[in-house]
Amino acid sequence: MLPRISRTALSILWITVALTMVGCNRKTIYSRYQPTPLEGWEPNDRLTFSIEPMKTAGCYEEIVGLRTTSDYPFMRLTLIVEQELFPTHQLMVDTIDVPIVDEDGAILGNGVSTFQYTFPLRRLDLNQGDSLQVSIHHFMKRELLPGISDVGFAVARHQ
Repeated sequence: MLPRISRTALSILWITVALTMVGCNRKTIYSRYQPTPLEGWEPNDRLTFSIEPMKTAGCYEEIVGLRTTSDYPFMRLTLIVEQELFPTHQLMVDTIDVPIVDEDGAILGNGVSTFQYTFPLRRLDLNQGDSLQVSIHHFMKRELLPGISDVGFAVARHQ
């Protein structure tokens, strides 16, 4: 049996890995994860991400990240991603239904005790100075959703 790693130690490890990957990938301009409550994630617990103004205009890719534990009880997860583009105040709402395990029960994420997933969201043409406010919450029938440890959001320059 593998030793249990504390959530804090695991978060520090993931942050270190993410920063290393971002440092090596000059296309990524924003990448953050936020933890969800240990007792379970409620649908009204919205995770928000504030993306600073773009330094250059161009086409950008948005990616949603997810970390789960074996406590997650479902095969899929439905997320609502709400975005407001500034300075135009354009609102964008996406519903994404993401697979967590396949039909045979095999976990589709990468990892050992925590499983990492990434899902493309959309491509956006952004102008210099545009910024985004992003909010993510789950849209599942179960109110208190166990097994989701972190949710992330990334923006990368499309090439």
